[in-house]
Amino acid sequence: MAREKEGFREALEQLSARFPEREAISLAECAEILGLHKETIAGDKTFPVMKIGNRRLVSLVALARRMV
Repeated sequence: MAREKEGFREALEQLSARFPEREAISLAECAEILGLHKETIAGDKTFPVMKIGNRRLVSLVALARRMV
């Protein structure tokens, strides 16, 4: 079983505090947190973006993993 990277829980707690009661955030919100343009994130094929209907969302767990 893989171990969590150091800092993962802290990153997830910070994201959960910023976005209470949510499991995923919009690509624009994600871009604001990371200081990137949303199209830069969307163009990165390794970034964990989910497309649901016409919306692009990022899971808080996936973002926390990506941040550490």
